[in-house]
Amino acid sequence: MCPMAVMNEFGEGAVFTNVFDDERDEDLVRALAVVSRNLIAVIDHVNTAAVLRDAIIQGAISQAERIGKAFLEARDSGDDYVSAVLEEGKGRPMFRGVVTGSHYETRDGYTFGEIELEGEDDFEGHSLRIWYQNENIISWLDNEPYVTVPDLICVFNLAEAMPQLNPDAEVGEHAAVIALPRLQYGRRPGAWRFSARAASALKSIISPSAEDQEQSPRISSMIWRLYIDVFSSASGTTGSPFAPFL
Repeated sequence: MCPMAVMNEFGEGAVFTNVFDDERDEDLVRALAVVSRNLIAVIDHVNTAAVLRDAIIQGAISQAERIGKAFLEARDSGDDYVSAVLEEGKGRPMFRGVVTGSHYETRDGYTFGEIELEGEDDFEGHSLRIWYQNENIISWLDNEPYVTVPDLICVFNLAEAMPQLNPDAEVGEHAAVIALPRLQYGRRPGAWRFSARAASALKSIISPSAEDQEQSPRISSMIWRLYIDVFSSASGTTGSPFAPFL
């Protein structure tokens, strides 16, 4: 049990002196976010560096700083900023194309949605779909499973030369999509708990309707394979059929 403090943009704050566990912690914050226009600040799990060292994804902030610096320097000098990010993040190109569909909803403190693209240049004749729950979670290339969590699916708005926030993607926008490999959090103690919960959420949220199953009988088995894949990532195994960096 640990204390937690929250604050929203209206200046309303609350302090919980004891929270039962981490899952209850998230349930409380999500409930408050729903009545706070989905914007809420949270402070919890205050602890010493000695404890946090083995409880966080090490190197994440440093990696973000390096990639951000490479992006800004390349963009501001007129160079290819997508290639700069790929090189610094040791990633791979996923897709280039035009946004043909973008829709989302906010529900239970989360943002759910999809972005659909038709290919250009080397990807002409192909399509990409990205499903997100706040973050980009899973993608399909030509309706086949492609890159998924825990690797990062990153979208650039090429006209604005900026990363694309997924709810704000607009039809007609030209975009580049890349994948960056996950950091090795999976071997850290307790990582499996996060992955198990994420996988369970994925299975419940994107399980297809009966109509969809008739149109694509492979999708149900794909969901289960994804479920297994996320569990595998937590134990540090390799050879995922979906995420090329695992």
